[in-house]
Amino acid sequence: MKPYKHIQDSKKVLKSLISEAKTMDNVKTRLTELNVLIKLVNSFDEMLNKKYYTEFFDILLLRRMAMYFSYHEVYRGEGVPLDQYGYELNRDLRFGREMAVNFIVDQLQTHQLANNLKKDKIKYDSKESLEIIVEKYLLDVKQKIQWDIKWKK
Repeated sequence: MKPYKHIQDSKKVLKSLISEAKTMDNVKTRLTELNVLIKLVNSFDEMLNKKYYTEFFDILLLRRMAMYFSYHEVYRGEGVPLDQYGYELNRDLRFGREMAVNFIVDQLQTHQLANNLKKDKIKYDSKESLEIIVEKYLLDVKQKIQWDIKWKK
């Protein structure tokens, strides 16, 4: 995929459509529809051209690093495991989103099973239902992120 080329091609098509729309009946409706597409293309163009700083990625990576170090050798006096952290982060990025969702679902099922065994039950939610919950929660979190104006150039 070549997003920059797609954006440029889309801009050319939009210019052509705008020219045609001015000579059509119901110009106002057509231009309103085209405005929606223009805003979409401009939004992608803005994202790809780094209108937003990567500070939010830094925050997420630093927070993950802090959590990683709190669970590993740092507090046992064995030094800072930067190489291991880098390896695991790279691995997670290579394996991607699906592996992360599966890991979370497995953790949730294990937690549910452990709690239910205390109540003499062997029951937990299906993998599919937990995946839906994780995906919905992820979407909710992404929609609620407050994008700080300082992240904008």
